[in-house]
Amino acid sequence: MERRELQFERLLVVTDSDLKTLKPGVWLNDIVISSYLFVLRRKEKDKNLVRDKNLVIFQPTYFIVKLLGFRNDSYNYQQVHKEIKNKNFLNAEVIYIPINVDQSHWILCCIHPTKCRIDIFDSMMGDDDQRDQRMLKKFGLALLYMMEDLTKSLRLPFDINTWTIRDGLCPQQSNYHDCGVSVCLIALFKSEGRQLDYTTSFLENPQRRVEI
Repeated sequence: MERRELQFERLLVVTDSDLKTLKPGVWLNDIVISSYLFVLRRKEKDKNLVRDKNLVIFQPTYFIVKLLGFRNDSYNYQQVHKEIKNKNFLNAEVIYIPINVDQSHWILCCIHPTKCRIDIFDSMMGDDDQRDQRMLKKFGLALLYMMEDLTKSLRLPFDINTWTIRDGLCPQQSNYHDCGVSVCLIALFKSEGRQLDYTTSFLENPQRRVEI
């Protein structure tokens, strides 16, 4: 069988193996999610040509690995400093950052620099409120410290007390494999200014994976 590849950018190549994760009941992998966010980024750039502004930034899945390490437990700002400085994070309207939690679950973080707010969307909030709050605090604070380090590196004032970290309300999945699809849908709906009002059946529809 012929091996197919789709190349979106220099470090992002989608293979047949990656595309198989689009099948129902399979966990979307990092390449597919990064590729989808790359498509959203291209759409946003087309809109920005008219507005002449860079308002929305989509980061690939490996960004958080550079910042926090493979296990999300070792903060290293220097690994991302040059990238976020060049992308003008401070003036963005929103920054989308997908995160793989413990190599078993996808969530989406949205930073709103001009509003001093970080929203964390988790489509599988469980009954363990303490666990959910620990995760919210862990990733929220890491991204907040990143914004603080960036601001201070530019010799600008930063008041951490003006920032808020909060749960982003989103439809919940009813299985263990649609978290990646949820991340893609949340990014799509939010970037288009739409309410996150889709249903669980909409999320679980196999057609959603084909559309992604």
